[in-house]
Amino acid sequence: GHHRVDKNYGTLGSIVRKSTSLRVLDLSYICMSNVSQASDVLCKLSHLRYLDLSFTGIKDLPEAFGNLYHLQVLDLRGCIIEKLPKNMNNLINLRHLYADSQTTALIYAVGQLTKLQELQEFRVRLEDGYKINELRDMKDLRKLYITNLEKVSSWQEATDAKLVEKKSLDYLQLKWVYQVPESRSTSQLNKDILDGLHPHFQLKRLKILNYMGIDFPYWVQRLTDLVAVNIINCRWLSVLPPLGELPRLKKLSLFGLSSITHINDQVYGTNDVIFPYLEELHFSELFSWEQWSEAEYKLLIPHLRKLGINACSKLSLLPIETLSSSVKELHLSSCTSYISMLPAYLKRLTSLTKLSIQDCSATLLIPCHSLTLLEHLQLESCFDVHFEGGMQYFTKLKKLEVHRCFDVTQNIYEQTSLVERYSLMGGLQSLIHLVIDDRFMYYRYYHMLNTLCSIRTMKFCAFDLSEFTTEDEEWLQQLQSLQEIQFASCRNLLRLPSNLNNMCNLKKVVLNDCCKLQSLPLNGLPDNLKEFHVSGGSEVLEQQCQKTDGDEWQKISHVPYVRINGRTIQMISHDLGS
Repeated sequence: GHHRVDKNYGTLGSIVRKSTSLRVLDLSYICMSNVSQASDVLCKLSHLRYLDLSFTGIKDLPEAFGNLYHLQVLDLRGCIIEKLPKNMNNLINLRHLYADSQTTALIYAVGQLTKLQELQEFRVRLEDGYKINELRDMKDLRKLYITNLEKVSSWQEATDAKLVEKKSLDYLQLKWVYQVPESRSTSQLNKDILDGLHPHFQLKRLKILNYMGIDFPYWVQRLTDLVAVNIINCRWLSVLPPLGELPRLKKLSLFGLSSITHINDQVYGTNDVIFPYLEELHFSELFSWEQWSEAEYKLLIPHLRKLGINACSKLSLLPIETLSSSVKELHLSSCTSYISMLPAYLKRLTSLTKLSIQDCSATLLIPCHSLTLLEHLQLESCFDVHFEGGMQYFTKLKKLEVHRCFDVTQNIYEQTSLVERYSLMGGLQSLIHLVIDDRFMYYRYYHMLNTLCSIRTMKFCAFDLSEFTTEDEEWLQQLQSLQEIQFASCRNLLRLPSNLNNMCNLKKVVLNDCCKLQSLPLNGLPDNLKEFHVSGGSEVLEQQCQKTDGDEWQKISHVPYVRINGRTIQMISHDLGS
């Protein structure tokens, strides 16, 4: 049988007396600091297969746990465990342990749990019972995360983990935490250890962090079933294997590889189709990367859907002629060094639905007529943006974010005639979400948005203005479809728009980091408002909105859901969905 204990574990004894053959016991969300009072009872549950102690607040488990030999599933999620019984390794039938990495790292001689299918974290230590050879007989593992690899001393010790024999292993993460100062001996030892951790060829996902070798052992390029590869903070790595030959690879992320200077045929390999099934490709913080070469007479990443290049400040050459034109999402940041090449590539991306460009100090030209399927455009800290052909081509645009772009709105304004100016965004009838900063308000550029009646979410971000003028408020009043309004990092804002109460379709108001805001509009908020959130802002306003003694409470008392600084002040559930 199985049982869910709803109130407290005081009823546990009576349940056990009635059902000594209990198989499933759910104690989740019952507040308890430990289960010592229930340990005698647990000892009697010799047939228990499933035990859920999630979110109970327990900090240690009794020695009695070692007697639950038949236990197959133990759920400790949401618990900060400080101590485990030393005989935890007696649970030889345990298949699933749901717990954080800190908890799994506490298990002594975890290698005796040979039926375990996932190990959230195995921290290599020098003491017996925590060395890497504990993994030797754990052949049913599907997911394995090994950390502290700097405490493995040799290739032989690494091979003792026998990863190559774990045929069920689907996900493998290998991490060095602390490295001695960089040297050739450190680099070679890292490579020897990684070579000894050769997984089975059926591995699907591989993640390597903080590796200090110059190149990878040969086995990396032989894992032909890989679908995802993440290589992170490998600072000495200057030679990448021919990853382009991996026939099933769908996701590749290269982060913090500060010695990589070129991505070329060495990475592409010798096949006619390079990265034949790759869909997502992300580069980040490759600070020495200068060239991404064309793939002459070859097909380069034909199924690419998402491409991200972040903080690669020396990159000056892109394969714009041979790189796939099937990209739907393009994310670029710190892209000044290659931005002149971007327009030619954007003209080929006729399927692009999301474009995000951040931190560009050079002139950026966006060929609007080629991006007619664009749904989301994000521009942040771009100093000089020109919209070639005009934004009226963006008929499918649903979300527009313009933030800290000093000349973007000015360019929109100057590049159009007087007749076109007020209908410039007239083609944006699909626009639902709008994120703008104070330049739109200060220069009254919102006149160009007068025809937009479809906007449902508006976010004012990083305002320096202290208040909304009468003209500003009149514009807001026209947005009758607006359902959510947010004010984020508006640190000089003293007053909210006074006419918010007249916005009859408004359902949600969010105030975040508006530190000078001390009161709500005199006329209050809409009668139909469903949610009101305040966080990281004025202590005065937060106090004024308290349910018991806040002077502003009467203005929000009708709102079903009120949340202030992470605490729910009011929740009337039956009104939330209406």
